[in-house]
Amino acid sequence: METFTEDWQGTPSRPGVPGRPGVMERLDRIEHELHPNSGLSLRDAVNRIEEAVKGLQQPH
Repeated sequence: METFTEDWQGTPSRPGVPGRPGVMERLDRIEHELHPNSGLSLRDAVNRIEEAVKGLQQPH
């Protein structure tokens, strides 16, 4: 149960060991990638690739 709680809440950093974010913070990071933003999200990259492929599929 302690391991689950640490994974859920995350752990703070300590000397020589970086902290680990909790589950909710990690899910927020993932969700952020699923929506267009400043052009750097995964969604933005997929949109750019889709447009490039559409351009390749157009008859010349």
